[in-house]
Amino acid sequence: MTALDEVAAREQLEHVFNRRYQASLTNWHAFSDCFHLRELAQDEHWIRAGDVTKQMCFIVSGLLRIYYIDQAGNEVNQHFYQAEEVLAPISVMMNNEPCQYYVQALEGSVVLLADSDELFELGNQDIAVSYTHLTLPTIYSV
Repeated sequence: MTALDEVAAREQLEHVFNRRYQASLTNWHAFSDCFHLRELAQDEHWIRAGDVTKQMCFIVSGLLRIYYIDQAGNEVNQHFYQAEEVLAPISVMMNNEPCQYYVQALEGSVVLLADSDELFELGNQDIAVSYTHLTLPTIYSV
């Protein structure tokens, strides 16, 4: 990954944000600086059951799945997410409790991860960021 890759990923985030919300943030750079690029190899987990995380995820490219292990030990797919979708483990983030499911890359994927607490702090300074922080993950919450 290069700095250029991260710039392009943040530009993609901005494009998707503007298209979905038809609005722009007054302090876009501060908002996008909360997101950090990460590559996930095929079959790599972003989150495992039992993890506690405060991150939300914007998928730049690739395919992620949410699944859990049932009582018989079988993997049960719950949902699939693709490029330009946002997902966030809301109950884990809000309650600071262990995650009950797994989030796994089904193919090599690139994601932008943002810490919810960092976005919350920024939202205290900019109401538009606060609104975005609250509504963006509710579209694709898990």
